[in-house]
Amino acid sequence: MSDDKSVCDKDFSDCHPAEILKILSDENIRLFDGCSFEEADLSGCSLEDKRFDRCNFSGTKLVSSTLYQCQFNHCLMPGSNFSYIRLDEVVFDTCNAVGMVLESAKTSEVKILGSKLTGAILKNLRGLDLCVDHSIFVSADLTGIDFRDQRFVGVNLSDANLVQCDMRDAVFEDCLLNGASFVGARLKGADLRGASLGDISLDDVMREFKGAVLSRSQAADLLNAYGIAVM
Repeated sequence: MSDDKSVCDKDFSDCHPAEILKILSDENIRLFDGCSFEEADLSGCSLEDKRFDRCNFSGTKLVSSTLYQCQFNHCLMPGSNFSYIRLDEVVFDTCNAVGMVLESAKTSEVKILGSKLTGAILKNLRGLDLCVDHSIFVSADLTGIDFRDQRFVGVNLSDANLVQCDMRDAVFEDCLLNGASFVGARLKGADLRGASLGDISLDDVMREFKGAVLSRSQAADLLNAYGIAVM
C-alpha cells in the first residue's frame, strides 16, 4: 500500500480516452481527487478499487463497463451514462447525479447515500443488496426494478415512475411518494406507514396499493376525503 499514488486536480476532459484509461487502469493509483472526466467516453472499461473524491463526471459515458469496489464521494455526475454497466460493491455518497442513466445496469451491494438523482433513468436495473438512503429520486424512471425487502430511509420518490416494480415487503421510513406511479407494481406487505402518499383515492388504493400496509392516520385521511369520519 505504500506504493499507492493519487491524482489530484487533473483535467482529463481534453485527453484521448486511451490515455485516460491507461491512468485509470494503473493499479498503483487508488485515489482521484478533484479531477474532471467531463464528457469523456470511457465505455467498456474495467475499474477496480478506485476512489473518486470531488470529481466531475458530467456527461461521462461508462456504458457496458465494469466497476468493482469503487467509491464516488461528492462527485458531479449530471447527464452521465452508466447504462448496461456492472457495479459490484460500489458506493455513491453525496453525489449530484441529476439525469444520470443507469438503464439495464446489473448491480450487487451498491449503496446510494445522500445523493440527488432527480430525473435519473434506472429503468430495468437488476441488482442484489441495493441500499438507498436519504437520496432524491424525484421524477426518476425506476420501471421494473426489484425492491423486495428493501428498506428506504429518507428517500424522496415524488413523481417517480415505479411502474411494474416489485416492492413486496419493502419498508418506507420518512419517505415521500407524492405523485409516484405504481401502475402494475407489486406491493403486498409493503409498509407505507412511514411515507407521505399525497392525495390518493380509494380507487388508487384498490388499483395500485392493494396488499400494502397503511397507518391508521393514512386510512383516516383517505376516508375523510369521502366524508367518512374515523373515530
